[in-house]
Amino acid sequence: MGETSTDTLIESSTPPSSNQPERRGLDWHGIVAFLTLLACLPTLLAAAARWHWTLDLFCHFRVYYALALLLGVVVSIALGNRRTAAVAGLVLAWNLVLIAPLYVSSPAASAARTPAAMQAAIAEDRVIRGMSINILSRNGHHDELLTYVRQEDPDFVFFMEVNDVWAERLQELEADYPHHVERWRNGNFGVSFYSRLEAKSLDIEVLSETNVPSVVAVLTTRDGVDFTVLGTHPVPPTGPQNSRERNEQLRALAAKVAETAGPVMLMGDLNATSWSPHFQDLLRESKLHDSRIGFGVQGTWAPRRFVPKLPIDHVLTTGEFAIHDRRVGPDIGSDHRPVTVDFHVGPRPSPQPTAKE
Repeated sequence: MGETSTDTLIESSTPPSSNQPERRGLDWHGIVAFLTLLACLPTLLAAAARWHWTLDLFCHFRVYYALALLLGVVVSIALGNRRTAAVAGLVLAWNLVLIAPLYVSSPAASAARTPAAMQAAIAEDRVIRGMSINILSRNGHHDELLTYVRQEDPDFVFFMEVNDVWAERLQELEADYPHHVERWRNGNFGVSFYSRLEAKSLDIEVLSETNVPSVVAVLTTRDGVDFTVLGTHPVPPTGPQNSRERNEQLRALAAKVAETAGPVMLMGDLNATSWSPHFQDLLRESKLHDSRIGFGVQGTWAPRRFVPKLPIDHVLTTGEFAIHDRRVGPDIGSDHRPVTVDFHVGPRPSPQPTAKE
């Protein structure tokens, strides 16, 4: 009787076995590693941009990639995942190498931007202000945009996406800008150009088979120097045909600059960032310089207002231009921000002699 009770006591004190699997928390190390390495992929795809038009699209979001990879590196280090942090850090550095030169001026450009140089140019009345605005054809903020133009008071301004409504409203600028030319059209590729500087010629040209109008204006500075302004707006690369047409127009622009005598400024929404190989082809073939150098990324367009903007609105110049300031304007109802440059035009730099072997 006693043994039976003892056995019962021992059995009752033994915990019941369970066949249920042990619950585990989320594998944050694995999740962070996967997301961080996934953030590396667009940079790798952008390296093959010449192979297909869709891969070229990956070139434009360098700032996005850098921000995502920086976050991935920080979180990976915090979790002790050094290998993931190292890989993401290398890809982050790749993007930063492409972004950083925009913040570093050449010695010649830095000299032109010193307070003494700027004051001397202002005193000699040589500083000119140019502006480029993609106004967005459906933008209804007419008064706001015109007020901004008057406040900035540019010497010339290039407008894109001009339709019949905008063409009529822009006529209000004629009293201050007696030299003007336009070709408006329904859709997104009408253009207008207004200048208070003397114009030797104002023309609308179609530079490629895409039938997109471009402004070709030969202006004279207040101290008697002639220079050419090319204003253009290629189609966006939203498909294989549009991508080919944009690239064709960029090549035509390079040829136009190369055959134009004297100083040349190219401005407009080029529907490409400077990280696209097709944009780099334009710079190389035309010998143009990016006015953003020393001023930073200066994004102007984004698909949504709350995300970093892409720098697709450009002002490019030949070597005779000294850029004193370049800035991006406020929201004026368009999906693009205005771009303003203060500059003066000097003599074309002499080519540097090449070293003899």
